[in-house]
Amino acid sequence: MTARLFAGTVLLIAAGCQRHADVRDQLEAPFKPPPTIQGDAEVLDTGLATDAFPSCTSRPAGPCVSPTDFACAFSPWFAKIADRCATETGCKANGTVEATTSDDGCVVDIAMDRPNDAFVTCVVRDVGSVRCPCGKVTASYFLGLGNNGCTPCGREFVCPNGDVCVAGQCVRASPDAGKRDAGG
Repeated sequence: MTARLFAGTVLLIAAGCQRHADVRDQLEAPFKPPPTIQGDAEVLDTGLATDAFPSCTSRPAGPCVSPTDFACAFSPWFAKIADRCATETGCKANGTVEATTSDDGCVVDIAMDRPNDAFVTCVVRDVGSVRCPCGKVTASYFLGLGNNGCTPCGREFVCPNGDVCVAGQCVRASPDAGKRDAGG
């Protein structure tokens, strides 16, 4: 009798400890990633591979370090830089920008399909002084099309759907939109 009660209790506990987590949202339409550079991109002369910047091995590690077991967080870091630089330079950059690191983790190439000098200067300023704990990797960021200036916002001017007001300018909403900082 005790053995049957014990077996029943174990079975009840085992059945009660099961759980199911559906961690994916079911999309009604298939996901379409933003366009990437299609070969008509221009690898820009940024000076990143020249002595205008410290050698890669002498650069400090940048904020492209992940808190997880995978040390390289280059893509999210680059996305923050691109998003912030787009806003800082007046929201006029368009198309896709890509950055490629060397085997040492320093950005050596920046390519854009619609180059914007002010935007590129801002990006180079941030990526040219640090290195990432990554091997050779490429990150891509889609800036959008038809950007012709930032939309001012404030108490009287509300941003359109999907945008948020940051420092008096409407910007695309992102998980880090409210946490812009100089380090990217």
